Amino acid sequence: MLDWRRVLRIAIQLAEALQAVAAYNMIHRNITPHNILIRASDDSVKLSDLVFAKAISGTRLEEITSPGQLVGELVYLSPEQTGTERPIDFRSDIYSLGASLYALLTGRPPLEGRNSSETLHKIQYDIPAAPTT
Repeated sequence: MLDWRRVLRIAIQLAEALQAVAAYNMIHRNITPHNILIRASDDSVKLSDLVFAKAISGTRLEEITSPGQLVGELVYLSPEQTGTERPIDFRSDIYSLGASLYALLTGRPPLEGRNSSETLHKIQYDIPAAPTT
């Protein structure tokens, strides 16, 4: 768990990175605490692991995963990434960023079940407990 002031600085830098990604009509699709890199020398924050990044429009748009295929770490996926019919766009990355920041503050993901099926249900239908609890 990190101090909220440090998490705020991390959030600002990651939001700027996501803004740049969205400017290219791309989505990251795998934002997790494990993919947040912090350089020790200056506390600069970088977002790594672009293996699942995908264009959402334009000439670079192509299917790199099968429809319905889950990509990324389950507990940080947005509801629309968990097999619903809702379209996936930059808002999915914002959700995953929020879930990751929640984990940095509390030491655990916002919604997690005893197994994958229960976790999927919680992500789709539940509201996380306030980080202060």
